[in-house]
Amino acid sequence: MTTSRADERTELSAGIGTRIRTRRQDLRISQMTLAMRLGVFQSRICALEHGECSPSAPTLVALARELRCTSDHLLGIASTSPANRHERLP
Repeated sequence: MTTSRADERTELSAGIGTRIRTRRQDLRISQMTLAMRLGVFQSRICALEHGECSPSAPTLVALARELRCTSDHLLGIASTSPANRHERLP
């Protein structure tokens, strides 16, 4: 069975969303607080976390900054989790 590009995008969005939610919860930040820090609606954070949409490049950078991790981690291409390395604060 062949995987379509739409399926690949959906899978990628879901993975990004899971990592955003996990990291946000690890830091004990509410969706509302994260949304306020990013200047977006809480519903946008919810949609990102549920894989309903993907973040733009600027949003991905802002998310990584606020969640104190790398964009590679959020994209799922980092070899270490944020908890396993020294974190730089922005």
